[in-house]
Amino acid sequence: MRYTQASPARAASAVYVTLTAQILSLGALVSFELSRGRRLAAELAAFGGRPQGPTPRPWWGR
Repeated sequence: MRYTQASPARAASAVYVTLTAQILSLGALVSFELSRGRRLAAELAAFGGRPQGPTPRPWWGR
């Protein structure tokens, strides 16, 4: 079986489809974060704000 290379037009179409899918998914993520993020911030504020965890240590020293 002989290997044939894909045409440049077909490869370019695949790149455009992939780029479009990434842009659409980023738009969906941004809209989700805008809508859910505000409600989540309000819910956390109702409980007294950000939950406290262990304090982070600086990476440059102990």
